[in-house]
Amino acid sequence: MRQRTEPPPKSAYRDELARWNIFSVRANGPASRSQIGATVLARVRTSGSGCAATGASLYIVATLQYAIAQVVAASAWNPPYDWVNNYISDLGNTRCGIFSMPRAAPQLVCSPLHSVMNASFILSGLLLIAGTLLLWMFWSPRKIAIFAQVLWLIAGVGKVGVGLVPENTDIGFHTSAALNIPVGNVAILLLSIAIFRQHRMLAATGIFVFVLSLIALSLSIAAQFDRPDLLLGLGAGGMERLSGYPANFWLLMAGILALANTIRQQTSNPR
Repeated sequence: MRQRTEPPPKSAYRDELARWNIFSVRANGPASRSQIGATVLARVRTSGSGCAATGASLYIVATLQYAIAQVVAASAWNPPYDWVNNYISDLGNTRCGIFSMPRAAPQLVCSPLHSVMNASFILSGLLLIAGTLLLWMFWSPRKIAIFAQVLWLIAGVGKVGVGLVPENTDIGFHTSAALNIPVGNVAILLLSIAIFRQHRMLAATGIFVFVLSLIALSLSIAAQFDRPDLLLGLGAGGMERLSGYPANFWLLMAGILALANTIRQQTSNPR
C-alpha cells in the first residue's frame, strides 16, 4: 500500500515566495494583489534596465568608434585627405587613383587603411542594430516609436552594406546602402515626436537634427546639377558631413541619456 506523502507546510511556500519578494512573510499571510503586481513590475523593470544599459552602451561605442576610425583612416592618406571635398566613403575605397561619385567632380582617392574604415562601417551598423533591439522597450510603446526603431534597424543594415561593398566595387549598391543616412534621420524625427513629453531636450535636439540634415541633403543633391554654389563653400564632403554627423551626435546623446536613466533606475530599485 502506497504511503501518502504529506505536503510541506504553508510556511515553507511562504518562505520560498518571500525569497523572490512576491509575498511578504507576515503573520497575516500573503500581500495584496496590488503589492504583488508592484513587486513583479519592479523586478521586470530592473531586469529590463540591464538590457537597456547594454543597448545604450552600444550606441555610445558605435558613435565613438566611427569617429575615431575616420581620423585614423584619414591620417594615412598621402596626399592628405580633404575633409571638405572628399566623401566619407572615400576612406573605405580599396584602390588608389582618380575616383568620382555619380555627378561629382573626380577626386584623387588613396586610403591605405581602407580596411579600418570599412570595418568601422560594419561594426557601426551591427552595434546600431543590437543597441536598438536592446532598447526596444525603453523609449515608448507608441506605434510611431516602434516604426522609428524599425527604421533604425534598416539604417543599421545599410551601414553594414556600406562597409561590405566599398564605393569602388559597386557604386550602385553602395549608394543605395548609403541611404541609411536619411533613413536614420527620419527615425530620429519620429522617435523625437514619440518621446517629446518624457525627454524634451533629446526630442528637441532630434527635431533640429532632422531639419538640419534635410536641408544639407537637399543642397547636396541640388549641387550635383551644375550648382556647386549651393554647397555654401563646404564642399561635397563637408555638406555630406553636415547631413550625417548631427545624427551621430544625437545617437551619442540618446545613448548617454538611456544609460544614465537605467543606472538611476537600478540604483533606486535594488534587487
